[in-house]
Amino acid sequence: MRQFTLILLILSFITSGCKKDEGPTGPEALSINGYVKDFSGKPLNNILIVIQGKTPVTSDGNGAFSIPNVMPPYDIAAIYSAQKSVTIYKGLHRPDPKLRIEYTWLLPPPIAVFGWIKGNVPISYGKTRVFFVNGTDYWETEADWTTGEYTIHLNTFSITSDTLSGKLYVLRYTAGADGNPLAFDGYGVKNLTITAGDTSKGNNFSNTDLTDPTETNITGSVVKPQNVTSYNLGLYAIFDSTYFYISSKSYATSDAFAFTVPVISGVKFAIAISPNPFYAAGWFRKTNIESGTSNVILKLESPPRLTTPADNTTNVDTSTIFTWTQGGGEGVNVVKYFNQNIWEGPSYYIYTTASNISIPNLSAYGLGLPRDTNYVWLVSRYYPVSSIDNAASDTFLKILRDRRSDFGESHSGRFHFRTKP
Repeated sequence: MRQFTLILLILSFITSGCKKDEGPTGPEALSINGYVKDFSGKPLNNILIVIQGKTPVTSDGNGAFSIPNVMPPYDIAAIYSAQKSVTIYKGLHRPDPKLRIEYTWLLPPPIAVFGWIKGNVPISYGKTRVFFVNGTDYWETEADWTTGEYTIHLNTFSITSDTLSGKLYVLRYTAGADGNPLAFDGYGVKNLTITAGDTSKGNNFSNTDLTDPTETNITGSVVKPQNVTSYNLGLYAIFDSTYFYISSKSYATSDAFAFTVPVISGVKFAIAISPNPFYAAGWFRKTNIESGTSNVILKLESPPRLTTPADNTTNVDTSTIFTWTQGGGEGVNVVKYFNQNIWEGPSYYIYTTASNISIPNLSAYGLGLPRDTNYVWLVSRYYPVSSIDNAASDTFLKILRDRRSDFGESHSGRFHFRTKP
């Protein structure tokens, strides 16, 4: 009898131990702590954050918000009532979503003039570009080709300090008939601090301030969809992680390309490709290319294609299913709906990896789909982006704002519809 009891105890211990080692059988609830920013990276306060089944909250002065006990995957909506728009991310798993608010300007944008930079640079037979860099903010201009005078207007949305400290660059080159550089004969840089409201004068460069860099080539080839027969390539120089446009070139037959670039310590380059003509708006940018690099591959992906409802469909409401074919590349879609009279709204922007969706019913929050109204919809695709969770990251926000890594966008055409009377 004692042996039988002992066996039962051992079996009970083994069974209970196995159960403890099994771990959770389903997803665990998350405490959501995130923030919202606009397209320039500025935090937005008083944005209503909605997750189904949870009490809505509003973002604070830093754009931050918290919602406890959320089961993944979850959909999150950020409602910008002042602009009559909502941005929705569908199928998130991360506990720290970083949301980018999409909207059109229903209110005049705040334009602040911080100051001006004026000066003179030595000119040559070609172009002389001048640009000022301060962190993630930058401004540029082209010096007058006859006098060498230049003025940079410092208009900004994000600067809050009374001074700006950064670097003032000059890049001078001669161009061929196609506008692309043949040779670079002037490069210079100076430290500069500007006080708000002032005109910073006397920022002149002399010939002794400029060096004559050597040149080399960046060469490569293009991979593109079959229906793209010609395209544009744009060349950018990267100073202090900031991209400055140099030139562009159209290609009609060849898939091989070559750009002449200067050899400057710490300076890299980027090349962007876009179809010509725009069968659908889109582009891809390859970044951080060293001078002298060969065999650079630029791949332009096919855009999404709208399918249903057909263009000019009527009687559309929140039960209507919108479908499209996915664009190329590993990425996420942003489905965009906006009132044809764009100043009236509301607008809906939905991040998803799916190929079908419906317009959300947000009547309870003052953003119901208006009746008997003309609307437009389209799908934009960002790539390479591995998941919705990746799209709701600070890294993705920085890529959208600063374009500082390999990145592309493609856009479907636009379909129109009229909502139900």
